[in-house]
Amino acid sequence: MDPLFLFKGGFMKSINYDYSQTGKYKAEQDVSAYLDYAQKSRAMGRSAFDNKKTSYRSLAIVPDIVAVDILNRFGLDIHSSENDQSVLTKISEIIKTHYPNLLTNNMINSVTRR
Repeated sequence: MDPLFLFKGGFMKSINYDYSQTGKYKAEQDVSAYLDYAQKSRAMGRSAFDNKKTSYRSLAIVPDIVAVDILNRFGLDIHSSENDQSVLTKISEIIKTHYPNLLTNNMINSVTRR
């Protein structure tokens, strides 16, 4: 089983990353605080943004280890200022598909960069 998809009680508790076929490179990060934040953000829902002057909605909270994994597996740098709408949409779909417990909003249907 790929260690990136370890679930306990329905939630990822940690991500181990071993990209090298020889096993010489390994990175680990405890993501429990990220998962707690994401879960609390989803629980707040849309009401947290009522009476705000912004239409900003957070997609996800992404730990560094996940950003590195997305870069290595999919070739996308989530931190690049050069990302256009199509790249942001791909990143959004990757996070929704592979890291759904990191989503901070239940109502994400699209990603718009302003």
